[in-house]
Amino acid sequence: MKPFKLGLLGYGKMGKALIDGLIRQGFLDETNLFIYTPNSSPKAKEDHPGLNICVDAHEMCDKCNIILLAVKPQVLPSELIELRDHLKNKAIISIAAGISTESLIGLVDPSTQVIRVMPNLAVEVLQGVILLSKSHTLDPENLNICAVMFSKLGLVQLIDEAKMDIGSVLIGSGPAYIAYFMNAMKLGAAGQFSEDECFKMIYQTFIGTATYLQENGVHPNELIERVCSPNGSTIEGIKALKEHGVEDQIVHAVHQSEARAKALGKIGLVKK
Repeated sequence: MKPFKLGLLGYGKMGKALIDGLIRQGFLDETNLFIYTPNSSPKAKEDHPGLNICVDAHEMCDKCNIILLAVKPQVLPSELIELRDHLKNKAIISIAAGISTESLIGLVDPSTQVIRVMPNLAVEVLQGVILLSKSHTLDPENLNICAVMFSKLGLVQLIDEAKMDIGSVLIGSGPAYIAYFMNAMKLGAAGQFSEDECFKMIYQTFIGTATYLQENGVHPNELIERVCSPNGSTIEGIKALKEHGVEDQIVHAVHQSEARAKALGKIGLVKK
């Protein structure tokens, strides 16, 4: 794999998580990382003293082969237009929700290679899920760099562009849904355990359940049947969830998040 210098535009939660994971894995040396982040430069330098803070986005692009765009989707289109000349013959990786590969291509010079990627926050602990759009324009060498880079952070899935928005909800919003359910379980046991005791049991239960399903090739519905003995305590809880329409509410939440992701991709999107 050819040597490369990575540029990072933005140092929010996801940008930081990606960089932390790559440096932790030894894939990226701090000296080969160039960041432009107007509001978070001191924090970035504190986290990784060896990285390079650029005076502006132009400098960052000029010094790098591959640029990771970790800014909000509302501002990404204007940033790409501003940086158009500085991104010529570069490869860019966008993690902006809702902005299609087609839209990205339309905002940059034809010489700029583009790939749309959707990671989740667990990349920071090397247990993430990272979706790569099949509609990329990377050459084989840069695609290999991208695939190897993200494989250091978790499970990489190459999927159709049309599925990127719903995929981003499953893997990006999913952790928040799961955490919401975990907290609800903790509330159900309020006053019985300390918060630390309760969460320790709940976390391990989620880890164990996911491992059991994966290693045994069991469908979640089958696991529910295995745990729910007739007239037992679990089946009473499942009945209560069904009576309150919890499954329908989760499906609705997924659809709402998907609609918002699509809407975010249109905010600020302008023709070049």
